Amino acid sequence: MSENEYSPAVLGAVEECFPANNRLEPWSPIPESDRVAVKRALWCLSHPALLAAGGPEPIQAAVSALGAAYAHLTRTTIAGWIELSTFLRDLRATIPKGQWLRCFGDSRDPLAETLPYSRQQAETFIRFLAQPAVLDPANWGRLPSGWTVVDTIQRAAKKSGQSVQALIDDGTIHRDMTRSEAVSKIVPAATARGDRSAAALLDKVRVAIQRYVAFSGGASLRELTELLRTAADELDHDLLYSLPAPGGIDITEAAPPSS
Repeated sequence: MSENEYSPAVLGAVEECFPANNRLEPWSPIPESDRVAVKRALWCLSHPALLAAGGPEPIQAAVSALGAAYAHLTRTTIAGWIELSTFLRDLRATIPKGQWLRCFGDSRDPLAETLPYSRQQAETFIRFLAQPAVLDPANWGRLPSGWTVVDTIQRAAKKSGQSVQALIDDGTIHRDMTRSEAVSKIVPAATARGDRSAAALLDKVRVAIQRYVAFSGGASLRELTELLRTAADELDHDLLYSLPAPGGIDITEAAPPSS
């Protein structure tokens, strides 16, 4: 970064663009120095002239700062995941879609340093921002601590047409809830039957991918895998973490980080 970035005028502009969130930041494990670095990097996406000559491109600088912030998170820090979500949302909204895809390791043209998680995971985090009950600090002590469980709760509540806040208030959702419990308690039997239909559909897609790869030599596996992830997300289904691919081809993401 250039010295100008650290001038009072620039720091004031960054703070005006990314004001402190006193409801969130005190709960988040992201250190203040890393938080400020992310805010500066995101701000510089619109002010690239402030980056030092010969330094990383603006998107790379933002991705590197986000990677450093991510290193402080564990599965048990909801506030940290929410804060990361706000930064990812701002990054996605600021850059072209093609550049957003380059931020991830499975891109056909990835940045030199990519985000340490998949695009599917990043967009899962961003979905948290659409759920008021998840954003309310009063609920953090009553929600499960793992982000994968919270995501399953959101999906199950959406499928069944129920309010996450109401499910928290009546005790259905609780601190020790697991992903399987979230599905069994929130999703009614009719929706569960629909899930099995979705599972069968996804298995057919997997078989089609396997056959395609057998004839293509695997050159297009990455692209097809991304299409499958998108299809699963559009089905609002969470099978990619639980069902193995046929023929031993692993098309799921790595296991979420442990606490």
